Amino acid sequence: MYAKITTYSSHTLSHLLEENRIVLLDVTASWCVNCHYNKYFVLKQEGLIDFLERRNVVLMRADYTTKSEGIAQLIKEHNRVGIPLNIVYCPKTKIILPEILSQKDIVSAVNQCN
Repeated sequence: MYAKITTYSSHTLSHLLEENRIVLLDVTASWCVNCHYNKYFVLKQEGLIDFLERRNVVLMRADYTTKSEGIAQLIKEHNRVGIPLNIVYCPKTKIILPEILSQKDIVSAVNQCN
């Protein structure tokens, strides 16, 4: 089971937040080992996907495989020097998750959005 993933753009993110949506942003790259861990052992787990679908959370991915200035700026704005970077955006706040994810971290952050 795979969830539908929206490609990151600052415009799309802003629009979703204006609609009071919750967004889980995954900044990742094909060369990032920790990103692969997060993807396969956390983000692609059926239980987490079911939870996110029930909560109507938008999954968004920013692919940094080919470095881009826009994504580099996003990373810098969150006081990080690299990836992985995972953020739960609530309509009025955001929660930066640990570099190595757990389902518990994501569920807890999403639940804080209410």
